[in-house]
Amino acid sequence: RSVYNIHIEHLWVDLANGISSKWKLFFQDLEVSSGLNVDNAHHIWLLHHLFLDILGCEIHGWAKAWNHHRMSTYDHSMSSPHKMCFLSMLQHGACGFEGAPTFHPPEDTLQSDKAVAKYGIDWDGVDNHGIHSHHDMVNQPDPLSNNPFVAYIPETLNHIEVDEPNCLLSPEQLAHLHAHLAQFIDDRTIHSRGHFWEQALVMCIQLMSLTD
Repeated sequence: RSVYNIHIEHLWVDLANGISSKWKLFFQDLEVSSGLNVDNAHHIWLLHHLFLDILGCEIHGWAKAWNHHRMSTYDHSMSSPHKMCFLSMLQHGACGFEGAPTFHPPEDTLQSDKAVAKYGIDWDGVDNHGIHSHHDMVNQPDPLSNNPFVAYIPETLNHIEVDEPNCLLSPEQLAHLHAHLAQFIDDRTIHSRGHFWEQALVMCIQLMSLTD
């Protein structure tokens, strides 16, 4: 419920809209229409093998774009997160790094009521319906939300345990799979990537059937 969390909640919404929702729908579509069995560890291995690097590149690209996008600050200037971080380290030192001197802001930094009111809180984000909807969708309901003096701790915390899947294919079989998939072009559409998965799954089934 803390308004100090609104920045990270806003960032989660942006990430969901830009990356994770698209991939979630894609994987769900594979499960419904293209034979993906999420309870099959070998299917999960194939999913990782085909798409994990692509997903990682998209996330890094999104993060780079976000870090360099211009945004307004409390003093109404425009700057990017990357630039603000760099200039802050030049001005105040590299806080958070081992051996870095402790920074104490000047006494007059937060003297004005306006500065205090803005410090650390995105008040526009607090009233953003989209951010609240995303938070409510992915978090457990808070029965004490109307009481600002109570720190609500959920009975169970979100926990996802991911076991690293093993590859059953031999190096020769893996090379054969790669050679087969090389003929397909990834144009970054859901259709082409769905077809890519289907072809890979069929080839893996054929390769394993030859070992029986």
